[in-house]
This record gives sequence, C-alpha cells and structure tokens, in this order.
Amino acid sequence: MANRFFRGSGQALTGDRAKTESFSIESSESARPALVEVRELAKTFRIGVRGREEVCALRDISFSVEEGQFFTLVGPSGCGKSTLLRCIAGLEMAEQGEIRIDRQVVYSGVTGVHVSTDRRPIGMVFQSYAIWPHMSVIENAVFGLRFGRDKVDKHKSHELAEEMLERFGLASMSSRSPSELSGGQQQRLALARALLSNPRLLLLDEPLSNLDAERRSEMRVELRRVQREVGITTIYVTHDQSEALSMSDVLTVVMGGKIVESGTPRQLYFNPRTSIGARVTGRVNLIPIKRLYTDGGQVRCETELGTISVSSRPTDELPETGERMLSVRPENVHVFSNGEGEIFGPNVFEARIVGAEFVGNHMNLTVRLGDLDLAASVSGEDRFSLGDRVSVGLPSSAFSIVV
Repeated sequence: MANRFFRGSGQALTGDRAKTESFSIESSESARPALVEVRELAKTFRIGVRGREEVCALRDISFSVEEGQFFTLVGPSGCGKSTLLRCIAGLEMAEQGEIRIDRQVVYSGVTGVHVSTDRRPIGMVFQSYAIWPHMSVIENAVFGLRFGRDKVDKHKSHELAEEMLERFGLASMSSRSPSELSGGQQQRLALARALLSNPRLLLLDEPLSNLDAERRSEMRVELRRVQREVGITTIYVTHDQSEALSMSDVLTVVMGGKIVESGTPRQLYFNPRTSIGARVTGRVNLIPIKRLYTDGGQVRCETELGTISVSSRPTDELPETGERMLSVRPENVHVFSNGEGEIFGPNVFEARIVGAEFVGNHMNLTVRLGDLDLAASVSGEDRFSLGDRVSVGLPSSAFSIVV
C-alpha cells in the first residue's frame, strides 16, 4: 500500500490522556497536539408548527481530540452525539462556538466562518453507508478521488482505488453492484471510499449498527486494526457499550446535549464519576447514599442496606454535593451459599435470588437484599436457583461514589 494511506507509526494511542475539567478534555503538555478542537459549541433546532418550538441539541460543548486518537462519543439516541458529529463535518451549522480541524477554523460563531463540507479535510461513514446504488464497487470507491477536494485523474484514481479495495478484501468484487454485497462488505466499501480521499479526520456515525451481532464483532476488530495501521484521527459515534469500550482511546459520554464525563474506557468502567457515565458504559448497580463520612481513613456510606465500607477513592476526591450513590458492577457482586460468605469481609448481606438467567459461560442473577434488588454475574457452572437464600459480598475496592 502506498504511503499515501499511512500516517505516523500505526501504533495505537494508550494511557490516561483525557483530563476531565468542567466536563471538557484538555491536552496535557506531554500529549500529542490536538487535531480537532471544539469550543463552547451550541446548536438549537426549531420544530413543530411554523418552527415555534425550540430544542437545544448541543449546550456549551468543548473538547479536543489528539492526532491519531480514536475518540468515541457515546450516549443514548437523541442525546446530541450525531448532531455534534454533523457540526464537525459541516452538515449542520451551530449557533455559537468554534471548531478547528488541523489548526484551521472551519466554523466560528463570532467571525461567521463556515467552511463547506467538501472543503474540510474529513472522510465520513454514515449509518446507512450512503453507497451509490447505480455505481459499481470501483466507481463508488473512486468517486471522492474524481470529484472531491483534491481531484485525481482517472487512471491514477483507479490505481489507488484498486489498492484500497485489495486492503479491504473487495478487489475481486470491483465490478459488482452494491446490492450484490453483504452488509459487512458494504461497510468496508464505505470505509475504503472515505479513506481514499486521504482525510486528516475520519468521522464514523454508528457504522456498525446495521450488522448482525457476529458480523458487528468482527468489524469492530477490523475497523480498529485499519485505524491503527493508517494512524488516522477518528471520531466515532455509538450507543453500543461494547463498541465504545473495546475500540476507544477516549470515551466521552453525551447526555441531553452536554458532555457529562470523559476518560479512558477503563476509567469510565471501573471508576465512573457520574451515574450516567456508569450506566452508559455497562450494567451497573446504584445504591443511594444517605450519609457519607470517614472513620479512621476508611470511607463509610450509610445506605438502606446498612453501613458499607468503601476504599476505591481518596477522600479528597469525594463528591461533596448532589445526590450521591455507590456504583458497583454485577461481576463484583459475589454470591455465596448461606454461611460461605462469613470470611469475605465487612460488606456481607443476607439475600434471596429473585431472578436467574443462564447465558452460557455465566449466569445473570437478581438478588434481593431487603427492598433493594442488585444484579449479579456469576459463573455459569454455579448452581443457583430462584428462591435460594444466599449471602452477598460487596468488595470495598469495587465501589465508585457517583453523582
């Protein structure tokens, strides 16, 4: 493959590169330079009869994306993540704020700058793939080269397209109609076409959502491999927890048009700071805290279950305001036959199994502790049944205190 399609070393970016300050991400001094900078972006839609009703889609959005980073926007449908991506692409115009791509201002609410989509150094893959049905595979691939930002002559464009199709395993299908491709092959064609224009930034709007579960899992691996090899900065939009956790260098949780929380996948999964961030990144139990205090260096939380000891966060980082809750993942809810949990530690409670679902290598249990139900994930070899009386152990290190 020609060097045209490679940037940098092809190594994935790792480490804790997202620093959350007032719900924005700032680059550290040792970080790579930001390729994308979004500052105080806001967008409102007018809906209803004669557009009299306003819906605020984006509220004071600020973040940076380092060069070569795989940056994911995750959140439920309607949270504003696709609108944000479309503003970066130039398909929607914000009302205020600023967007820079590769140090160039492509949108400014102050100066009135709005660079058109075709002049921005981006490639984009949509949820529907947006493949031309009347063109062959090769004709779809060369379209951006022939009519895009940096036009390439017919002979050279076909040569480059054939190279890219070979990389994606589509070379033998170049004369086919898109309707003769599987969903996974159409997705690879859309990605090949986006990369052929040699963009500085790749934008992906839920590109795997139309695939079945097995194909989606395969394409996650393939997409991340290509992104690492090419080294292209990528902003990815999804509501799928598995995609967000497995593919990202940085995860940014969006809810109600605002950035709620940002960090690495491990940070958001194991040590979320908000209940929204905890929910978006996987199944979680949330236990309301009635009172929080420290006792001999140990954090104690009074809950409806009783007093729970927590050791996961330094006391100077504990949230002081808001409705505080304990979050604990189902895999950290340990279930024992009665009497077996006595040596576990301080956080042991009597419970009854009110839900049991066998899903192969593990079981999803619902255990009732008083009036509170907790989800637990245990080995599929464990033999628990509905109605069993059990003990539940909650490791003090497995908790995060969220708001």
